[in-house]
Amino acid sequence: MLQMMIEAIILTLACSVDSGVTGFAYGLDKNKIKFIYALIISIICSLFLVLSLFLGDVLSRVIPEVLTVVLSMSILLIVGMYKIFDSLFNKKENGELKRLSIKSACLIAVMLSIDGIAAGIGAGLLGLTWLSYIVIITVSVALSTTLLLLGSLLGIKTSKRTSLNLGWISGVLLIMLAVSQLFF
Repeated sequence: MLQMMIEAIILTLACSVDSGVTGFAYGLDKNKIKFIYALIISIICSLFLVLSLFLGDVLSRVIPEVLTVVLSMSILLIVGMYKIFDSLFNKKENGELKRLSIKSACLIAVMLSIDGIAAGIGAGLLGLTWLSYIVIITVSVALSTTLLLLGSLLGIKTSKRTSLNLGWISGVLLIMLAVSQLFF
């Protein structure tokens, strides 16, 4: 039982790290993530994770795990390249602070959820208990929300310390996150 709880927490930590990187990337582009949007993103990601755990056995027979990894990588690469080109070719005022829209928050949630689905499919085969699911949901929502907000604040602070346009860095970080899917 204790081992299963530890495995549930490790799974949740692994899926939540992407939230911090994503928050930082959006903060570098001067996007402030409101608490409610971070919570919405985290809840959506957690629901996708838990749903993929429930359906892990079924989905693993229909969709190969490698396909979900490829899909996740593709989306992160496309968004990363878009952010780099947008930053290089669209000059923005340095002091401009933007608020993340609900549409963008849902896009981020879907992007982050694809990775969670891949992890959930694999972990779903473990036969987790209901208590494990409760721990996963609770830790996932709390940790993802916290990491999104902290990452965004850190990115905004970093972007304010320089007069250079650092928006391209967010694209590079998302591309690095995509490439990391090959190794983890």
